[in-house]
Amino acid sequence: MSRWLGAMLVAMAFGVAAADDARLRYAELSPADPAALADLLARIEALSANGLPNFEPIVIVVHGPEAPPVFLRRNYSLHKPLVDLAARLDGLGLADFRMCETWMRENGVGRDDLAPFVDTVRFAPEEVRRLEASGYVRF
Repeated sequence: MSRWLGAMLVAMAFGVAAADDARLRYAELSPADPAALADLLARIEALSANGLPNFEPIVIVVHGPEAPPVFLRRNYSLHKPLVDLAARLDGLGLADFRMCETWMRENGVGRDDLAPFVDTVRFAPEEVRRLEASGYVRF
């Protein structure tokens, strides 16, 4: 049920952002699961189907109990296709991944434990507020 709800929320947010033609977008994954993350990344990849779109990278703020383990180096072999897609989207400037340092500290995760393309932010909810104050809209 939660996987379905997460996919529906991502789909609704995608429709709103596309209708606005917003140039600054973010997505928040908390909590999420690998399937919801895969759906989000597939939607971002679809935006580049006809060439690279003209917008800033979609900031993906990751925190909560389920999504972060996908981006841990030790779990790469478990989530290789998903991590490779995320790294490709980051490399193309379509996505910008940011992990919550508060979650990391509470779960004994260090910066070196993360995939190299994942940046960190002090506190995810604060980062979301900062993005919204800067003109970002939910993707």
